[in-house]
This record gives sequence, structure tokens and C-alpha cells, in this order.
Amino acid sequence: MSILPSSLTMRAKRLRTKVMIRGFPVYHARRIYRSRTGKKLRYKNVQDLNEKLFWLERYWRHPLVARCTDKYLVRDYVASCGFGVLLNELYGVYDTPDAIDFDALPDQFVLKCNHGCGYNLFCTDKGSFDTEEARGQLRTWMGETYGRESAEWHYAGIKRKILAERFIPHEEYGSMDYQIYCFNGSPAFFLARNDRGGKLPLGGSHTYSLDWQQRLPHRTDEDLLKQDFKEPAYREAMIECAEALSRPFPLVRVDFYGLDDIVVFGELTFSPIANVLDSYRPEVVAELGRWLKLPPKYQG
Repeated sequence: MSILPSSLTMRAKRLRTKVMIRGFPVYHARRIYRSRTGKKLRYKNVQDLNEKLFWLERYWRHPLVARCTDKYLVRDYVASCGFGVLLNELYGVYDTPDAIDFDALPDQFVLKCNHGCGYNLFCTDKGSFDTEEARGQLRTWMGETYGRESAEWHYAGIKRKILAERFIPHEEYGSMDYQIYCFNGSPAFFLARNDRGGKLPLGGSHTYSLDWQQRLPHRTDEDLLKQDFKEPAYREAMIECAEALSRPFPLVRVDFYGLDDIVVFGELTFSPIANVLDSYRPEVVAELGRWLKLPPKYQG
């Protein structure tokens, strides 16, 4: 039993976490892995996908990963690969929340920070959008170093900016995301999801083969009895784009947004589910680990 007051106990825990992150990053990664999987993290003879994702985080620190993790700089990479037409419309780029000119933005838009995951604010009606609350939330996010506590080190060095982009609805599903997992430059399967807000007539997420002919029982949270998602009209275009964008990387998830008959590039994700696919069946995590061939070490 702790003899410290609860507030001091919490401060002590936070200090201990900071020390482990900054001074003992490998130990911190192993601690995160054990807390999420119940297993010891090995860096030798890694086998399943979770282990290999942590191996890549430690031993394959290619500068292109950090560049393409940046939600602003990745736009240049996508354009350089010949897919600039798939980029979302960009209304503005800002260094601080105070620099945002809300009067210049349309009635609907999205604000996002470029240096993390989930740092998004959706405005569907500017007349009822609280701009000061939005600035406050953005200040909080801009002050955070995303990825330190989860051992996703490739986020740490990103120069922080705020993007204003077009808001993308979906008439039937409310919001539709298509995510293609790619192994060593080869697209492998789709994860289609509409569980990120808006209308949810079907709900949840479904995994599909690349030809959309099979529902794959990959995830523990997937109900195979639920109604299928329709095959997107732009399925082949997404696969073509994902193959080109993923070519330099051992593993990356290429994310798209669906807008009626139009596909829009979303982002490149190098550490899906913070490097532990705990919503995937253990046998699938093991099989996906066999698919991923690790590259030689690269420390940048």
C-alpha cells in the first residue's frame, strides 16, 4: 500500500513514465508490449506481426517513414508518386491555432494536426461551431508529443502544423474508410469501416480480399453475420495507388476516404493500432507475421 497521497502517487507514476520513455526507450517499449499482450517482447527471432512492428520501430528508422507519417508532408510524397489527383482539398495550413482564419473557411471543414493520430475536429455547420473551444483543443494537441507513451517513435520529430481540409461525408454510410494493408510493397487485403461517426446503418468494420469476393475472419470484433459493404467503384484505383505508395516500405497501411464515386487519399499508417493488433485473431497475427519480410537494419 502506498503511503503517499493519491495526487503525489499519480505524479510519481507520471515521472516514472517520463524517465522510462526518455532514458530507457527499449525498456519502455517492452513494458508497453507486455501490458497489451501479456508476453515478453523479443527483438531476436521475431515471429508474429506485433513483434515485427516493434522491431521496425526500433531498427528501421528510415527518414521516409517520418516524412510520410506527417499528414502535411505526405501530400508531396503522394503527388511525387503520380497520385496528386487523389489528395483531399486543402483550405489552409497554420503554425498555431490563433493563425486560423475561420471566416475564410467554408461552412463545412476538418481541422487536423499533422503530428499524431486522432487529432481531428469536424465542422459540419460553421454557424454552430465553437471556434474558441476548437482553438483550445488544438493548443492542447499541438503541445503534445504524440507517440512517446505508445513507443511510436516515428511521430516524435514532426514539425507541427494544423491543416484545414474538405469535410468528406458519405450519403449512405455517413462515413466510409477503406484501409489497405501492404506487406513489402504488395497490397494484401482491405479493412472497410464506417464506425467513425455519422449514420451507421451497418456499423463496424469488415475485412475483404483484394477482389472483394471474400469476407475474411481476421478480427475478433467483426460480426460476419452483418450485412456486407458494397464493393467500391474505385477499388482497383485504390489498389493501384496503395501498391505505388507502399513500394519503399516493409509494412504500411494505406488509408482512403470514400465519397460517392470518388476516392480520396487519407494517410499512411506505419504502426496500426499502436503496433499491437489486439483486435485480430492470434492465428491471423501469426500468419501476417510470416507475410512480412524484415529489411536490413536502418538507423537513419
